[in-house]
Formats: sequence, structure tokens, C-alpha cells
Amino acid sequence: MRGSLILVIASLMVCSFAVDCAATCIDGVDPEALKGITDEQIAELCSKGILMVGELEGAGEDNFLMSLLIFEQPREEVFKLLCATDREIEYLPRIIEEKVIQRTETQDTVEFYVGASLFKFRYQVNHRYNKDKWMLDWNLNPDFDNEVQRVDGSYRLYELPDGRTLARYQTLFSVSAAIPKSIQNMLAKGDLPESLAYLKKWVDSGGTWRRPEK
Repeated sequence: MRGSLILVIASLMVCSFAVDCAATCIDGVDPEALKGITDEQIAELCSKGILMVGELEGAGEDNFLMSLLIFEQPREEVFKLLCATDREIEYLPRIIEEKVIQRTETQDTVEFYVGASLFKFRYQVNHRYNKDKWMLDWNLNPDFDNEVQRVDGSYRLYELPDGRTLARYQTLFSVSAAIPKSIQNMLAKGDLPESLAYLKKWVDSGGTWRRPEK
């Protein structure tokens, strides 16, 4: 009985410690950044720096995938790096080629050539940057003959009190019904952990880190 009591007390102490660590990690952040996130998920985010939340409910047949990341850079620097959309080839694993079609101070259009197994896709994405809201969002360029069905997503950046940045990220990538389901799943979900890890390394390094050659 005494041994069981000790285990219960130890478990409670561990849980309390995890919650305290989580509270310290994101203490003072805008509550909107953590909407729908549990204490256990916050603890994981603080421990790993990346949290893959999963599909957003109510998004229809093609659901958005939502993740949270903590970057070891101030919000100003993170925003500048994420807006450098012509540099995604430096860290995203599937990009073969990319080129800027047009760019202004608040938006751009970038063409991507992406490879997965024996399949290759070319498409153009319109990015919009809104520094007033610390937000970057994107979708397919409707004026281009895209070889994928749908690409949507966004980053929303939140300042952490210790000078780091919390990013709330959501993405949707849909290829085509003609493409094997395994390839679609790899592009939409399977590559996400590696892509997020590479993104974090790149941003944390101030844009100097490069993806490994495959």
C-alpha cells in the first residue's frame, strides 16, 4: 500500500511539473494562439518546440492540418524569413525548382516544381503578407494551369515574453484523384513532420541552415 501511495504522489508531482513547465514556456502569450490546445499538448510543445495538432474539424472533405512551432528568433526576424518564399527550396524536402513570378511589398507569386516518387508537379502559389496581423497566408494562383488541385495555408505569429516566437500554422495540400492515395497522403501528411523540423532548423539558424541532399 505504501509503495502504491508513493507512486501516486510521484505521478502527481510529474504532472504538476509538466503543467508548470508548460505555463512557464508560453506564459503571457496571446490566448488566441493556444485556442483548442490542451495542457498536455502545451507541455509537448514546450518540450519539443513542435506540436502537430492534426486535422481541423469542420473543414470539409479536405481538412487543414494544424501545427504549432516555437522559433528561437524574435517575431520580426521570423516574419522576414517566412516572407522570403523564394527561399523555401533551402529547407523544404520535396521542392526541385522554384522561381518568383511577381513580387510586391505585400504579396508575391512563386512557381514550384515538386517531386514525389515518380510523380512531379508544377504549380504557382499566391502569398500575402500582413505585418499588421503578423500573418502570412497563401493559395493556388487561379490564373495558372496548376498540376495540383488545392494548396492553402497560413502562419500567424505570436510574440513570447522571452523574445522567441510562437507560430500557429495550418496547411492543406490536395493533388488529384488520379494520383495514387499513398502519394497523396505522403505529400499532404507524411512529409509534414520532416518539413516542420527542417523549417524550424532553418528559421532558428537565421536562414543559414540547409536541408540535407537526398
